[in-house]
Amino acid sequence: MRRILLWGWYGFENLGDDLLLDTMLQHLQGEITVPMNKSYALQNVNEVSRSYKELVLGAFKNDVLIIGPGGLFPFDNKPKVFLYYLITRLWILMGREVIFFGIGISEKMDNLSAVLWRRMAKTADLFITRSENVLEQLKLIESEKIHAMADCVFASEVANETEYPEENIVAISVANLQNDNQKAFDDTVEKWSEVVKKLINKGFSVDLIAFTKGADDKMIDAILSNLKNCVWGGYNRYTTAKLPMR
Repeated sequence: MRRILLWGWYGFENLGDDLLLDTMLQHLQGEITVPMNKSYALQNVNEVSRSYKELVLGAFKNDVLIIGPGGLFPFDNKPKVFLYYLITRLWILMGREVIFFGIGISEKMDNLSAVLWRRMAKTADLFITRSENVLEQLKLIESEKIHAMADCVFASEVANETEYPEENIVAISVANLQNDNQKAFDDTVEKWSEVVKKLINKGFSVDLIAFTKGADDKMIDAILSNLKNCVWGGYNRYTTAKLPMR
């Protein structure tokens, strides 16, 4: 049985990344180890503490490294990219498979980062990014081993397992991306408040779902506070539920 190390932004109580992890576990077969920031008590998964030490030592314990899916590189960070380059080189020199799967990479990268990413893409066993623009920027030609694809959550079975007794429900996943920028935060709250108000006045029920515990909850509270004096055409349900993991 192949031993797989699955490295992503896991265990941070982030609904999007939790769904990505759940989707991967639905489709992977093997002895799976997942470095986690916080344990979720996953079934048939070896959970270890998330650290770069585990990522390095994993090369001596596993056969395959899968980096992703998810936005692990939302901003250009040369030291971080260089660290991943060194780590993946170690895995390859150890004769292990290295796969970048559905990984989000910033398109605003400098020349050094582009060189490193191009080398990682060409030496990896499989390199799949979420953006065609990244491939164009790295001057990579799509092939069986290098290409772009839609987010892997579209392969999730969760959508088929969820049943709503009501109709006319709109679910909005709220992401507070600029929690430290008050003006940007207020502008986003105002825009979402207008969207929610219009949907409710059209007779829709609205679910507000926090992606990340804490920051996104704050934004949802602000949106609801903005709407407290509105005449509701439907009803609202404030949801911060964490995706149930298998």
